[in-house]
Amino acid sequence: MNRAMTPVIVLATSKAWQAAIERAFPARMLIWALDENDLLTEADQYQDSAIIVEFSGAAWLTDKGLAVILDQRRRVFVVAALGRSVQAERLRAIGVADVVVTIAQTRRLHSLIQRHNMLVPEQNIPLETQIESALPWRRQAGGN
Repeated sequence: MNRAMTPVIVLATSKAWQAAIERAFPARMLIWALDENDLLTEADQYQDSAIIVEFSGAAWLTDKGLAVILDQRRRVFVVAALGRSVQAERLRAIGVADVVVTIAQTRRLHSLIQRHNMLVPEQNIPLETQIESALPWRRQAGGN
């Protein structure tokens, strides 16, 4: 499929999740947020993006904090810090698309984000992203 992909904005602090996400997604798709403020800035710029947030007990990852990034066009996925208890059902109830609790589930996470990208209208994808995804060496490097 030759469809442009919206970026995946990631806020993950643990090395294990960072490595797993890097393995699961092409580097050109990932935008790494440095902190919560950076995440919000990137989310404003890419309103149709998928967002991966690591649940590490951060105070802002609450119903009120998530409400800022939850949007009809955007999908938020939470990955749990390894060994940390997370209330997956509560997060889903407030609008999180999915909660991933093990590194082994990153393939499923990738599939869910691909499905999200297929539903994003083409005109909402930034021109730069459309051009990059259409470059022939990008398709070869990404295995498409």
